[in-house]
Amino acid sequence: MLKIPKSLAHQVVFVDTSAFVTLIDPSGPEHKFSKEIFWELAKQRWRLITTNFVIADTYNWIIAEMGLELARTWLKVAHQLNVERITLEDEVLAAEILQGKPIEGSICYTIAVNIAVMQRLGIEQVFSFEQVYKDYGFSLYKDLPGLLFSVKVAN
Repeated sequence: MLKIPKSLAHQVVFVDTSAFVTLIDPSGPEHKFSKEIFWELAKQRWRLITTNFVIADTYNWIIAEMGLELARTWLKVAHQLNVERITLEDEVLAAEILQGKPIEGSICYTIAVNIAVMQRLGIEQVFSFEQVYKDYGFSLYKDLPGLLFSVKVAN
């Protein structure tokens, strides 16, 4: 299981399905922005974390919207990512989140599990286009440009 030292927590960002989808889909309105954010994260050597549920969600979206060949390519790329596996405790917390006080709009199971994982790992930033993360106290993608240009990562 991944352990993130508190001193490095500001250099870690969780990436959800919506960020990957906007990066992969060149016809989407957020594609250019996504590319810029991913590029800056890589350039500054931020550690990108995702879950196996996000890998599956992204694969399912790609195969439905863009075809099998690109979905297969995604799986090759996904194997190179920092993937945190979901634990039973994450799923229990996700169920509590889903059964708790409703927040505006709906929340899917994968997002609830992602929130549980981010809480467990102490991750505060999330690259996502889903407002619900902010409702749970995480810094959203739109906050990343300020973070990216103000935090200097040691080489």
